[in-house]
Amino acid sequence: MRILRICILFIFIATSIAFGIDQFFSYRDKDVIAPIINCSEDVLHLSVKADDKEFLKGMTAEDNKDGDVTSTLLIAGKSNFIEEGVIRVDYVAFDSHNNVGTYNRRVIYDDYHSPRFSSKSPLMTRSETSVDFSFFEATDVLEGDISNKIKVTYGVGVSDTSNEYPFTMEVTNGYGDIEKLDLALDIVSNREYSRQCPALSDYIIYVPVGGEVDLSSYLIGIRQGDHVIDFEESDYYKENVIIDDYTDYERPGVYTAEFSLRIAYSTYTVTKMVVIVTEDF
Repeated sequence: MRILRICILFIFIATSIAFGIDQFFSYRDKDVIAPIINCSEDVLHLSVKADDKEFLKGMTAEDNKDGDVTSTLLIAGKSNFIEEGVIRVDYVAFDSHNNVGTYNRRVIYDDYHSPRFSSKSPLMTRSETSVDFSFFEATDVLEGDISNKIKVTYGVGVSDTSNEYPFTMEVTNGYGDIEKLDLALDIVSNREYSRQCPALSDYIIYVPVGGEVDLSSYLIGIRQGDHVIDFEESDYYKENVIIDDYTDYERPGVYTAEFSLRIAYSTYTVTKMVVIVTEDF
């Protein structure tokens, strides 16, 4: 019995020693060091049209055991704007033991500008109907169409005798940039709404400070109610439309241009365009 006990003890000790040796070599060979990401440009300048491949420009990743693991580099996330047009981009790289190296740097969009509003419909509403803002659109250079994010603050203090309905549009893109625009809808009767007047391709346009624009290029025909007739099919020519431009192209601001059409002796109909002069171009 004593010999059996000694044998069992010997086997236990041998097993423990073997297990300890195995654990020692496993720990010694275990890879716990993450890849190191190197970057030749800590601040990267890109276009808003850049793809993910361009975001990886100048970056490499090296692992102590696997060597070059640049092919594993991924974009882990993009922050909101640190300032307009500037974000922080987080990167990761992996080795064969799933250790993760991290890195971040700033990316500057050189051609970024804030979201812009547009309208393919005249800025008016009929006094006999409810006010409708659904025809306004918003576009962002990074996210495209963000019209579904438009919020409208309705006009206050509008009297029954007022012929304008003031309001504010606001839109925020996914990077936290907020754009606001104060406008007013002309309140007209059904009869006025149905009269023939100049039709435009856009009723809100953006122009850089010091820029030039040919407003006549936005004339597309004659509008009557909700229908637009090409000049070729109407009784009028583009030359029949008088354009009064009240824009100061040297100073940022929101201005108005008027397109007038003489439809009878001494009688004119007017279509308004909003011209926004901006340094953000």
